[in-house]
Amino acid sequence: MATPIVAGIYEDLITNGLRIELEKLNKALIANHAEIDPVDIPRVLSRFASGLLTRVLESLSDDDREVVGTQLVNRVIAEIGALSDISAGKAQLIEESPKILTSIAKALPDGSSELIPRPILALGDTTFLTNAKGEPQLLKQIESEIASAMSIYRAQVKRNKHSVVRSTFQE
Repeated sequence: MATPIVAGIYEDLITNGLRIELEKLNKALIANHAEIDPVDIPRVLSRFASGLLTRVLESLSDDDREVVGTQLVNRVIAEIGALSDISAGKAQLIEESPKILTSIAKALPDGSSELIPRPILALGDTTFLTNAKGEPQLLKQIESEIASAMSIYRAQVKRNKHSVVRSTFQE
C-alpha cells in the first residue's frame, strides 16, 4: 500500500507487503479482516491481479507498452493455461501489435464497411459524467449511446426477424 494506512473502511486483499505494513500499525489502530467467501474469491483475486497488471503496464514507457506489455500479458496467459483446465492456449495469446475489435459491420457495395455509431466513452468505461469543463458532456454521451443502441437494435431485429423484439420496444 503506497499511501499511509489510516482509520477507515477497506476492501484490500491482504498481500505479504500489506501484512508487513499492518504489523507496523500504531497501537491506537486495529486492523480487522475477514475470510473471503469462496464464491467471491474469483472476483477478489482477479480484481487484485488486474489492478497489479494495470499498474505495471502503466509504469512502462510508451515505447515499451506495446512490445513488453504484450509479452508480459502473454506470459500470464501461458501460466494460466499451464495451471488450468480452462483453454488458455495459443488462441488466447495476444498478437505482437495488439488491437481491439470495435465492430463487425455489413460490407457495402464499394467494399467499405457500414458505419456503426459508437458511444463517446469506451463500452466498458464506468466514467461518472459531471459535465465539467474538459470532460465528456452528458448530452453528447446520451446522443451517442442512443445511436449505438439503435444500431444494435436494428441488427438484432434483422438477425431474428421476430416481432417479439419489436413489440418490446413499442410498449
